[in-house]
Amino acid sequence: MQRSREMERAEKRLSGKEGNDAKNRASIEENLRKEMRRLDREVAEVVMVKEKKVAEMMRDGNRQMRRADEKEQKIAQKIYWIVIDKAENLDERSSEGGDEEPEN
Repeated sequence: MQRSREMERAEKRLSGKEGNDAKNRASIEENLRKEMRRLDREVAEVVMVKEKKVAEMMRDGNRQMRRADEKEQKIAQKIYWIVIDKAENLDERSSEGGDEEPEN
């Protein structure tokens, strides 16, 4: 967007009084080239900063996903051991005394 504004401004400068004189026109064109290079560097810098921010956000997101997975695994492991413990207790009771159900 800024580049298009700069291009419009350059066109105005070149089409005005100063743009008609060959000497002034060369000077104006050189100044405009320098300005365009500067603006291109600024844009490249902004893009690089933006890419770094996006990469950092992605790393943070991946880290959060890993943490959530670890929590889920811990919970699943606890449930697994509860089920195994319950099954072992039922097996022990059935082998100890009989087929009676435990009272609550």
